[in-house]
Amino acid sequence: MIQRIAQKLYSSQLRRNFASGWIVTILNFGITAISYPIYLHYLGYEKYGIWGLLTVVITFAQFGNFGIGPAVTRYVAVSYEQADSRAVEEYTSAALFTLLVSGGCVFVVILLFRFQIISLFEIDGENHLLALWLLPYVGVLSLYLMVARIFMAILTGLGRMDLSNYIRTISRIIGIIAALLLLNSGKGVGSLLVGYFVTELIGHIACIISVKRIIPIRFLCFGKLKISTVKKLMSFGSGLLGANMISMLLTPFNKIMISRYIGLESVAVYEIVYNSAMSMRSIAASGIGALTPEMSRLSAKADLYKKRIDHIYRRTIWMMLMLGIPLFLVVFLLATPLLTFWLQDGFNPMLPNAFRIMLIGAFISLLGIPAYFTITGLGYSGKIFFCHAILAVLNVLIVISFIVLFEDLSVNIFFIAIALGTLGSTIYLLIQYKLLSRN
Repeated sequence: MIQRIAQKLYSSQLRRNFASGWIVTILNFGITAISYPIYLHYLGYEKYGIWGLLTVVITFAQFGNFGIGPAVTRYVAVSYEQADSRAVEEYTSAALFTLLVSGGCVFVVILLFRFQIISLFEIDGENHLLALWLLPYVGVLSLYLMVARIFMAILTGLGRMDLSNYIRTISRIIGIIAALLLLNSGKGVGSLLVGYFVTELIGHIACIISVKRIIPIRFLCFGKLKISTVKKLMSFGSGLLGANMISMLLTPFNKIMISRYIGLESVAVYEIVYNSAMSMRSIAASGIGALTPEMSRLSAKADLYKKRIDHIYRRTIWMMLMLGIPLFLVVFLLATPLLTFWLQDGFNPMLPNAFRIMLIGAFISLLGIPAYFTITGLGYSGKIFFCHAILAVLNVLIVISFIVLFEDLSVNIFFIAIALGTLGSTIYLLIQYKLLSRN
């Protein structure tokens, strides 16, 4: 049914991108469903909570990417549509050079301030020593992530988001298998770090091969490195950087507050609930990310693209809701038995209510996704910044208000804050798209 609808709405390449998004989202949801119970079996909530806190460092480290990934996707899409391979090389070289420099700086900062970083988490004893030992390796991984993910951005900009989606999923499966083998041999939390690195390495190699088959370019050519190109990428990326900074700060903020005021076990609950609910959102919004390179491509055609963009936007919302409403409703009603069956011995009584609250927030967020990717593809990165700012400010204000007013916090408060923040940001996105379409 979904495929028949897509055939009527989209171009052949956009259909492939959409279909790949739908397929890999289902696969990723299944991977997540299988992996969490296994991780909890080997590590327990406390040790898995340590990994959740270490991912906070990885998240913070991505501040060093300056929003260049989405900027590369946009400008590569425009250049490729105009058959300008030289421009593609220039954008690629500028992005890689910038990220190698900034990523190196981030690694040095993590290494120098590792003791201060770990002290923020308020953990002690064996867990403190374990986190401190793993942190330098987290720094190396953070540097590598910046560089490796640019190649996926290039592939997406070349119109092959379908390949990028498949590569990301297959590499994730390989990485999880590597982590599980290490967990089974008793390597503990470090197994997840190795699995993460394997995922990015496989994806990096596959993307290089795929890009080379589409367009024969050199990835890092200092002769074509232009300061003006770097500035152009960073100019567009600055709005997205601000948006990403806010988003990256929000999850670490929530995790650190939970760790300090509730406990390490609740960090794992937050991680499971948040990622599970967002996976549900991803299923309903499968393939919608393909709108960004498509809108960038269409924007290269001047006045010819306006009606086409509005047509794609409206039909995408309709199709997304046709799938999302029944999916979210069923999962919301059956949350307790589904979580019990899924996690088995790892089931925690805090999970069902927290999951239902987060599902509401995820569904509200779903309504703004087509506007989000359309606005990004058209180059209005400043509007994306304000969207994330609204979400973050509301989330932080609500959490801080509860901390000040009440001594007894629960993890549900954090999901209520996310849901209300999401409502504000979604309303803003819908209004902004409406204003753009009128103009």
